[in-house]
Amino acid sequence: QSTLYQVSAQLAGELELNGVLQTVQHALEAISGQTVVGIYLWNAVERVFSLQKSPPVASEQISSLRANLFSRIGMEAENFLPDRIHANELSGYETSLADAAPSRLIANQMTPPGLKKITTTCDAWIFPMVINQQFLGLTLLCRPRDHLLPEHEFQLYRAIASQGALSLQNARLFSDVSRGRDRL
Repeated sequence: QSTLYQVSAQLAGELELNGVLQTVQHALEAISGQTVVGIYLWNAVERVFSLQKSPPVASEQISSLRANLFSRIGMEAENFLPDRIHANELSGYETSLADAAPSRLIANQMTPPGLKKITTTCDAWIFPMVINQQFLGLTLLCRPRDHLLPEHEFQLYRAIASQGALSLQNARLFSDVSRGRDRL
């Protein structure tokens, strides 16, 4: 609970979108050090989730663990997460995502090509970022198959993704109000 409290305290004062994204990504990666995190923002016009490239904020220890993870699965860090995930690629998960329930991605014939390399090499989870039944984005977590996701970590990931969604909405509203004020 202290981790969630610290993350919530950091997010409470963050009004910049990039700051929110960095805080959420850093917190999620720091929980186990064996997790690769991608945060995707929803574009309703294109009906696509776009990967947000944030500057690395991981500690040296987390960076070392991530490098070890990528070497074990035989992939390059830069090419691991897809840049975009189209809404139709997640159609099988839509009901769960709309309820803001996390979904595990399973490798099968229906797995979209962009997500196939992830699901065949890692244990992958999607944590939706939803406020008032409106998609803001999603968080994609990938862990080595030999590192099961304990229930307490699952709940912590879920809580941080939810807190991140609230902070993301606040940052967007603040940006809209600031732009409106500047126009006056």
